[in-house]
Amino acid sequence: MTVYDNTEIFAGGGCELEVQTQGLLVVPSLRMGGSDGRMVNLGPLDLVIVARGVIIGATSSELWGEYDALAGMISDPPRVATLVEDSGREWVEMGLVSVRATGAVQSGRVKSLACEATFVRFQSV
Repeated sequence: MTVYDNTEIFAGGGCELEVQTQGLLVVPSLRMGGSDGRMVNLGPLDLVIVARGVIIGATSSELWGEYDALAGMISDPPRVATLVEDSGREWVEMGLVSVRATGAVQSGRVKSLACEATFVRFQSV
């Protein structure tokens, strides 16, 4: 069970989290005529976590209602909340920035839709 802002995401369908690159944004030092061979540190990367899971519903209407509820958690500016995975590990001050379907609706005993949700902890500026 993965929880964001006290709401279970991908309820009943399971979820896995991918913590993306953490570290510093380092780029080549450029000047007129090309690079001088040095690197410049532009600062820390924002923490990005992509949750991949399956939304399920008894009917198409219920399935899309679940999808819309997840997408409805996106706000501008992003609302920050705690993201908690099954093991209890927590990431604080994460903002939900995007939700997308990653496949077609699958039909069986229930309707299901593979999705991913992207969470970001923005660095202070």
